[in-house]
Amino acid sequence: MIQEEVRTALASFTPPAPESTAPRYYTRAEAGQLLHISQTTLTKWRQAGTLIPVKLGGRTLYPSEAITKALREIKGKR
Repeated sequence: MIQEEVRTALASFTPPAPESTAPRYYTRAEAGQLLHISQTTLTKWRQAGTLIPVKLGGRTLYPSEAITKALREIKGKR
């Protein structure tokens, strides 16, 4: 009786998924949406070194750390 309850509880238990430690990368469109800026501004920030992208497989991607840093800078100026 108790064994059946334990088996039932264990069968329905799903452990929480481990958090991913891999960095998240955003496309130009996603980065622009997150920062509430246009693609032109995103390009200007890249050229000025404000937001530094990485190239992966010929694609320009922005690491989540760079997005977070840019958001902090934007909030600091207000």
